Amino acid sequence: MKELDDIIMRLEDTSLGTQLDAISSYYDSIEHAFDDFTQKAHISCPHDCGECCKGFTPPVTSSEALIIAAYTYFVQGRDVRPLMSFTKGSIQCPFCDLSREGGKCSIYKARPLLCRLFGASATRTKRGLEFRRCSKLNDLSLMPELLTEEDMPENPPIMDIFGLHLESLEGNSADTLPMQEGVENALNKLLMIISLLPLPPDVPNAS
Repeated sequence: MKELDDIIMRLEDTSLGTQLDAISSYYDSIEHAFDDFTQKAHISCPHDCGECCKGFTPPVTSSEALIIAAYTYFVQGRDVRPLMSFTKGSIQCPFCDLSREGGKCSIYKARPLLCRLFGASATRTKRGLEFRRCSKLNDLSLMPELLTEEDMPENPPIMDIFGLHLESLEGNSADTLPMQEGVENALNKLLMIISLLPLPPDVPNAS
Protein backbone atom coordinates (compact mmCIF):
# COMPACT_ATOMS: atom_id res chain seq x y z
CA MET A 1 0.00 0.00 0.00
CA LYS A 2 2.19 2.80 -1.32
CA GLU A 3 -0.16 5.54 -0.13
CA LEU A 4 0.03 4.21 3.42
CA ASP A 5 3.82 3.96 3.21
CA ASP A 6 3.91 7.63 2.18
CA ILE A 7 1.89 8.63 5.24
CA ILE A 8 4.12 6.55 7.52
CA MET A 9 7.13 8.39 6.13
CA ARG A 10 5.48 11.76 6.77
CA LEU A 11 4.73 10.69 10.35
CA GLU A 12 8.09 9.03 11.03
CA ASP A 13 9.06 11.47 13.79
CA THR A 14 5.77 11.05 15.66
CA SER A 15 4.54 8.37 18.03
CA LEU A 16 1.62 7.59 15.71
CA GLY A 17 4.04 7.14 12.83
CA THR A 18 6.06 4.64 14.83
CA GLN A 19 2.91 2.79 15.84
CA LEU A 20 1.56 2.74 12.31
CA ASP A 21 4.84 1.47 10.90
CA ALA A 22 4.96 -1.34 13.49
CA ILE A 23 1.46 -2.67 12.75
CA SER A 24 1.88 -2.31 8.98
CA SER A 25 5.18 -4.21 9.05
CA TYR A 26 3.69 -6.88 11.30
CA TYR A 27 0.77 -7.51 8.96
CA ASP A 28 3.18 -7.80 6.02
CA SER A 29 5.36 -10.28 7.90
CA ILE A 30 2.58 -12.72 8.83
CA GLU A 31 0.68 -13.05 5.57
CA HIS A 32 2.87 -15.90 4.34
CA ALA A 33 2.08 -17.99 7.43
CA PHE A 34 -1.67 -17.97 6.74
CA ASP A 35 -1.23 -18.47 3.01
CA ASP A 36 1.04 -21.47 3.60
CA PHE A 37 -1.32 -23.06 6.11
CA THR A 38 -4.48 -22.61 4.06
CA GLN A 39 -2.78 -23.97 0.95
CA LYS A 40 -1.42 -27.08 2.69
CA ALA A 41 -4.70 -27.71 4.54
CA HIS A 42 -6.79 -27.18 1.36
CA ILE A 43 -8.74 -24.30 2.88
CA SER A 44 -10.38 -21.76 0.61
CA CYS A 45 -13.28 -19.46 1.31
CA PRO A 46 -16.18 -19.65 -1.14
CA HIS A 47 -16.31 -16.81 -3.62
CA ASP A 48 -18.45 -13.87 -2.50
CA CYS A 49 -19.24 -15.38 0.93
CA GLY A 50 -18.78 -12.97 3.84
CA GLU A 51 -20.59 -15.18 6.36
CA CYS A 52 -17.94 -14.63 9.04
CA CYS A 53 -18.53 -10.86 8.85
CA LYS A 54 -22.26 -11.02 9.47
CA GLY A 55 -23.47 -10.37 12.98
CA PHE A 56 -19.98 -9.78 14.38
CA THR A 57 -17.90 -6.69 15.01
CA PRO A 58 -14.30 -7.50 15.99
CA PRO A 59 -12.79 -5.59 18.91
CA VAL A 60 -9.59 -3.76 18.00
CA THR A 61 -6.42 -2.67 19.74
CA SER A 62 -5.17 0.90 19.35
CA SER A 63 -2.76 -0.08 16.55
CA GLU A 64 -5.39 -2.03 14.64
CA ALA A 65 -7.74 0.94 14.88
CA LEU A 66 -4.97 3.28 13.73
CA ILE A 67 -4.15 1.37 10.56
CA ILE A 68 -7.85 1.11 9.68
CA ALA A 69 -8.22 4.86 10.19
CA ALA A 70 -5.14 5.61 8.07
CA TYR A 71 -6.15 3.17 5.34
CA THR A 72 -9.71 4.42 4.99
CA TYR A 73 -8.75 8.11 5.08
CA PHE A 74 -5.54 8.22 3.06
CA VAL A 75 -5.81 5.20 0.77
CA GLN A 76 -9.56 5.03 0.19
CA GLY A 77 -10.19 8.76 0.67
CA ARG A 78 -13.03 8.19 3.14
CA ASP A 79 -13.77 9.96 6.40
CA VAL A 80 -15.45 7.08 8.22
CA ARG A 81 -16.32 8.96 11.41
CA PRO A 82 -19.98 9.42 10.41
CA LEU A 83 -20.18 5.69 9.66
CA MET A 84 -18.58 4.85 13.01
CA SER A 85 -21.05 7.03 14.91
CA PHE A 86 -24.03 5.67 12.95
CA THR A 87 -23.14 2.01 13.53
CA LYS A 88 -22.21 2.17 17.23
CA GLY A 89 -23.97 -0.64 19.04
CA SER A 90 -24.52 -2.63 15.84
CA ILE A 91 -23.66 -6.32 15.93
CA GLN A 92 -22.50 -6.28 12.30
CA CYS A 93 -19.06 -5.01 11.33
CA PRO A 94 -19.37 -1.49 9.88
CA PHE A 95 -16.88 -2.43 7.16
CA CYS A 96 -18.85 -5.46 5.99
CA ASP A 97 -20.47 -4.41 2.73
CA LEU A 98 -22.97 -7.10 1.78
CA SER A 99 -23.49 -5.51 -1.64
CA ARG A 100 -19.85 -5.98 -2.69
CA GLU A 101 -19.07 -8.73 -5.18
CA GLY A 102 -16.03 -10.94 -4.73
CA GLY A 103 -15.44 -10.03 -1.09
CA LYS A 104 -17.54 -8.33 1.56
CA CYS A 105 -14.76 -6.68 3.57
CA SER A 106 -14.22 -3.09 2.44
CA ILE A 107 -10.95 -2.78 4.41
CA TYR A 108 -9.50 -6.20 3.60
CA LYS A 109 -5.87 -5.03 3.35
CA ALA A 110 -6.13 -3.33 6.76
CA ARG A 111 -8.44 -5.81 8.46
CA PRO A 112 -7.80 -6.61 12.16
CA LEU A 113 -5.73 -9.59 13.27
CA LEU A 114 -8.78 -11.52 14.44
CA CYS A 115 -10.19 -11.41 10.92
CA ARG A 116 -6.85 -12.60 9.52
CA LEU A 117 -6.72 -15.48 12.01
CA PHE A 118 -10.29 -16.69 11.54
CA GLY A 119 -10.39 -19.80 9.40
CA ALA A 120 -6.62 -19.73 8.88
CA SER A 121 -5.03 -20.61 12.23
CA ALA A 122 -5.02 -23.31 14.88
CA THR A 123 -6.13 -22.87 18.49
CA ARG A 124 -4.46 -24.27 21.57
CA THR A 125 -6.79 -26.52 23.62
CA LYS A 126 -6.42 -28.96 26.51
CA ARG A 127 -6.20 -31.68 23.91
CA GLY A 128 -3.43 -29.91 21.99
CA LEU A 129 -3.63 -27.87 18.81
CA GLU A 130 -6.87 -28.06 16.88
CA PHE A 131 -8.31 -26.49 13.77
CA ARG A 132 -12.04 -26.48 13.15
CA ARG A 133 -12.98 -25.58 9.64
CA CYS A 134 -15.79 -23.16 8.88
CA SER A 135 -18.90 -24.94 7.63
CA LYS A 136 -18.84 -22.65 4.59
CA LEU A 137 -15.33 -23.68 3.54
CA ASN A 138 -14.56 -25.87 0.59
CA ASP A 139 -15.33 -29.53 0.00
CA LEU A 140 -15.21 -31.70 3.13
CA SER A 141 -13.59 -34.43 1.07
CA LEU A 142 -10.43 -32.31 0.94
CA MET A 143 -10.27 -31.71 4.68
CA PRO A 144 -12.25 -33.05 7.67
CA GLU A 145 -14.26 -30.79 9.96
CA LEU A 146 -11.60 -31.08 12.69
CA LEU A 147 -7.83 -31.24 12.30
CA THR A 148 -5.83 -32.34 15.33
CA GLU A 149 -2.18 -31.53 15.93
CA GLU A 150 -1.16 -34.86 14.39
CA ASP A 151 -3.21 -34.22 11.25
CA MET A 152 -2.47 -30.59 10.44
CA PRO A 153 0.44 -29.25 8.38
CA GLU A 154 3.77 -28.57 10.07
CA ASN A 155 4.19 -25.24 11.91
CA PRO A 156 0.58 -24.02 11.73
CA PRO A 157 -0.24 -20.44 12.73
CA ILE A 158 -1.38 -20.50 16.38
CA MET A 159 -3.98 -17.93 17.34
CA ASP A 160 -2.79 -16.95 20.83
CA ILE A 161 0.85 -16.57 19.75
CA PHE A 162 -0.08 -14.08 17.04
CA GLY A 163 -2.24 -12.25 19.57
CA LEU A 164 0.70 -11.90 21.97
CA HIS A 165 2.90 -10.57 19.18
CA LEU A 166 0.23 -8.01 18.33
CA GLU A 167 0.00 -6.82 21.92
CA SER A 168 3.77 -6.37 22.09
CA LEU A 169 4.01 -4.05 19.07
CA GLU A 170 5.49 -0.65 19.83
CA GLY A 171 2.82 1.84 20.86
CA ASN A 172 0.04 -0.73 20.89
CA SER A 173 -2.30 -1.37 23.80
CA ALA A 174 -3.32 -4.82 25.00
CA ASP A 175 -6.76 -3.37 25.76
CA THR A 176 -9.37 -3.44 23.03
CA LEU A 177 -12.31 -1.25 22.10
CA PRO A 178 -15.36 -1.85 19.92
CA MET A 179 -14.26 -1.20 16.35
CA GLN A 180 -16.47 1.86 15.92
CA GLU A 181 -15.11 3.59 19.02
CA GLY A 182 -11.50 2.57 18.40
CA VAL A 183 -11.41 3.70 14.76
CA GLU A 184 -13.15 6.99 15.47
CA ASN A 185 -10.68 7.78 18.28
CA ALA A 186 -7.71 6.78 16.11
CA LEU A 187 -8.83 8.91 13.17
CA ASN A 188 -9.32 11.95 15.39
CA LYS A 189 -5.79 11.55 16.78
CA LEU A 190 -4.32 10.93 13.36
CA LEU A 191 -5.93 14.00 11.81
CA MET A 192 -4.87 16.17 14.73
CA ILE A 193 -1.23 15.17 14.17
CA ILE A 194 -1.55 15.51 10.40
CA SER A 195 -2.94 19.04 10.76
CA LEU A 196 0.28 20.08 12.50
CA LEU A 197 2.57 18.71 9.78
CA PRO A 198 3.42 20.13 6.36
CA LEU A 199 2.02 17.70 3.80
CA PRO A 200 2.32 17.53 0.03
CA PRO A 201 -0.62 19.11 -1.85
CA ASP A 202 -1.89 15.72 -3.06
CA VAL A 203 -2.36 14.38 0.48
CA PRO A 204 -5.80 14.98 2.07
CA ASN A 205 -5.77 17.49 4.90
CA ALA A 206 -7.53 17.27 8.23
CA SER A 207 -10.22 19.83 7.52
